Amino acid sequence: MERAATLRLSLIRSLTDDEIFGFNYQLELKRFFSLIRASGIRMNAVALTAAGAVINSGFTGEFVIPLAQPIGPVLGRAACAWLQGRAGRTVRLTIGNLEFNVGAPDDLDALIQRFATRTSIAGDDNT
Repeated sequence: MERAATLRLSLIRSLTDDEIFGFNYQLELKRFFSLIRASGIRMNAVALTAAGAVINSGFTGEFVIPLAQPIGPVLGRAACAWLQGRAGRTVRLTIGNLEFNVGAPDDLDALIQRFATRTSIAGDDNT
């Protein structure tokens, strides 16, 4: 059974980044999200919210992008810019059962462009 392909892009912070729900780090994640959405790419952000909880809420750094749309170079450029923003950052790309942790901008851009050509993935009844 084939299903529409989605790319899960996870921005993994470095040890020297602010805490995940810190103001500055959340600002970076929101800028990344806004830049992609402003380019016309549909993308969903995974967020953590807890009503009445003591912890902060906000983006987790995971984004889901349907590949049944042109993603063009904007996604790759924005992800590369985030990656280069601080040493030690990693971008995890997941499509179907394939997962790649990327720390080099050239590798990241090449993988995103390769995934951009996929519109469906093979799946079984358990997915």
